[in-house]
Amino acid sequence: MASKLKKLFNRPTTSTANVGTSDGDLQANESKTPTSQILETAVTPYDLSKAPRFLVVGAGHRGNSYARAIKSSTNGVVAAVADLNPYKRESFGDRYKIPSNLRFSDWRELLTEESQISLKEFGGIDGVLICTLDQTHAEIATALIPLGWHVLIEKPLATTYQDCLKIQAAIEKTNCIFAIGHVLRYSPHNRLLHRLLTEDKIVGEIVAIEHKEPVGWYHFSHSFVRGNWHKEAECGPSILTKCCHDLDILLWILCSPKPYDPEDSSTKPCPPNNVYSTGRLSYFRKSNKPIGASDNCIACPESVERACMYSAKKIYIENPSGLKGGFNTEWPVNIVYPEIEDGVGNFESKETELLKRLSEGPYGRCVFDGHNDVVDNQVVVMSWDGDEADDREASNEEENQIIQSPKTATITMTAFTHAICQRTTIVYGTKGELHSDTSWPAVASDQKTMHFRQPQTSLHSISFADPYAEWITHQPEAADLFSGHGGGDTGLAKAFVSAVEAVKVFGWDVGKAQRVHIGAGIDEAVRAHGMAWCAEESRISGERKEWSVWDTEQRNQYKL
Repeated sequence: MASKLKKLFNRPTTSTANVGTSDGDLQANESKTPTSQILETAVTPYDLSKAPRFLVVGAGHRGNSYARAIKSSTNGVVAAVADLNPYKRESFGDRYKIPSNLRFSDWRELLTEESQISLKEFGGIDGVLICTLDQTHAEIATALIPLGWHVLIEKPLATTYQDCLKIQAAIEKTNCIFAIGHVLRYSPHNRLLHRLLTEDKIVGEIVAIEHKEPVGWYHFSHSFVRGNWHKEAECGPSILTKCCHDLDILLWILCSPKPYDPEDSSTKPCPPNNVYSTGRLSYFRKSNKPIGASDNCIACPESVERACMYSAKKIYIENPSGLKGGFNTEWPVNIVYPEIEDGVGNFESKETELLKRLSEGPYGRCVFDGHNDVVDNQVVVMSWDGDEADDREASNEEENQIIQSPKTATITMTAFTHAICQRTTIVYGTKGELHSDTSWPAVASDQKTMHFRQPQTSLHSISFADPYAEWITHQPEAADLFSGHGGGDTGLAKAFVSAVEAVKVFGWDVGKAQRVHIGAGIDEAVRAHGMAWCAEESRISGERKEWSVWDTEQRNQYKL
């Protein structure tokens, strides 16, 4: 199967030759499609000593995902790292051959004159990727952005709306490329979905969208009950930490199908009028704790532990997700025991150490112990009222012209699924409906449309002429195609590096590089995050929220 998929995905992509590289040449060709503009920088050779250089702050799972994509699929150089954890910092530094004096134990070192001199001596830094814990993003971003580096911040942008607005203010004061870790935008699957709906208008005018994010039963227990995102006061609500990029996808389709350009009124965003949400922490509560259960799975009586599907022994050792049941040393096992991947020690010693860490750390605690408070099941509804012009007769309109109409978008996030993050979307339009499923293999999955006028069903596959699908041809192993949000991690890394490359090497202005390569700005990122907090306030109060009123109140409150 893997060999067949590799053969399929190694089809050559569309390219161009002998493209002019000066900004003047490119500005003279603004009529070119976004795809052709992207390909201009993708295929034009240049002196690789000028390739953009990047600093990664946070050498954990997300920092490694982006760094791996930069190394394997771009001309970018992973040139420096900052991380508090010595093992993660040194492993990352060794992996990317980073000089010892560019391995920083604290991001604050980057602000010192000595560090700035060291960075310049080794070629400088063009961009920074902030991949630390969510609650640290705002402090790090607002300190580093004034240094003039282009910046990619892992999602969520911050853990409060106030901090998101502070980051937005810092970005808008600086002429820099900005990207947010909304990786779903950059997967070939979702780029195809967006094109079908907004450019091809394959279902006509969209009337409603149903989107489901199946978090997965053991994924939720790992990340949102035992893990870093279990407490709202520390990391924000789960609808933010898990689904801000799902909200972003829906807003990309319905609110901002084109990147905003102040000189083009057709790109003005159209946010929803109202937001409503319902949900609760349904299951992972003290009231559901089995009689006789311990606070930690390793110390739990065997009769109780064996009957519990959420036993840490099962998830991290015995099940296919674990060390023993699946010979797995990657996620989620390496989150509990990062050093397990370094190859030191035999299997038995690794199992012993893993059990020790489960017995002493947060990943071994009972999921019903009451230490968590984030919601495990939530529904959000966004609604657009539509234009008053919708009520007018359309007798003079062309047959294929779409009349703007009211619409709704619903997102369901639930822990209680067998599938893990295999999102499904159903779009109902005036001319048909579309079913989108990111089940394995996510990057090769089809979009299915059913047209009202035609009896047949149409399948739509990924276009390999899409420059954001072109990364596939660079993957060394077919298995790599199915990791990283269906290619979204690599797609975002490529987009960010390409934008920085366009500015540094090809002389593009930042605004153009932002629109063509990133496809969204800080305003869209903040809007998606704001939608999560607005929904959370609606869930708590039980009241529908008017988006524009809520957003204005927040900005006035923070005087931003």
